[in-house]
Amino acid sequence: MRRNHKFQEDIPRVTIFFDAAFDSRNNRSATGLVARDLRGELLVLKTIVHNSVSSPFAAEASDERRVE
Repeated sequence: MRRNHKFQEDIPRVTIFFDAAFDSRNNRSATGLVARDLRGELLVLKTIVHNSVSSPFAAEASDERRVE
């Protein structure tokens, strides 16, 4: 019986960076996501700015709804 096994080098790898910030003075928050491949080349860049955010907790809840 012969089985096909992928070598670990064949598996695509991506590094994802995620960060968020909250500005309580202006009631705004921002969320950013960057994905890069093994060579460090940019695959995805996404930034979202939320206005009229009452607290850091509200900003975090809003961001969690978007990640699916």
